Amino acid sequence: MPAIVFMAGFAAFWWVAGLWGSPLPTWFMVGGPIISVLLIFVARRRLSGAPPRPPEEAKRAGRIVGWAAGGEGILIAVVANLLTHNGQRELVLPAVAIIVGLHFLPLAVLLKVRIYYVTALLITLAGVAGLILDAPLRNLVTGLLTAGLLWLTCVYRLSTEAPKRVVEQAA
Repeated sequence: MPAIVFMAGFAAFWWVAGLWGSPLPTWFMVGGPIISVLLIFVARRRLSGAPPRPPEEAKRAGRIVGWAAGGEGILIAVVANLLTHNGQRELVLPAVAIIVGLHFLPLAVLLKVRIYYVTALLITLAGVAGLILDAPLRNLVTGLLTAGLLWLTCVYRLSTEAPKRVVEQAA
């Protein structure tokens, strides 16, 4: 469930970032965070009966996610700084989307979550699309596509990872 919480939370960020400065009404921004909160609520209810991961598996997964997120964060900071200092601030959001997409590759391989290959490819392509598009659409398309892809990944994981409830047998 933590993966769904993180993805849904970041999807809300991408939604707002994509709409920031767009011609759409400001109230439209709250739609993304509402979708994310609903997904987190559904995940919590659906997966509440799942047994916890074995401690060694949870520790390994935590290390993998930590390294991937740490590398992603450092790369985002470096790229955003370079683009900003070279007068290309308008390319930051698409560049960050590419980095976010690529960060799903080690997660797919090391955590053996196959949907992350698709997530990696599509979010990376959303970032590339943002680099190609003209300025008025760049952040809108990059942000909304990335948010939508993160939500779809959450929904897919929720639909395929049914909780494994412990069934008590009558004696």
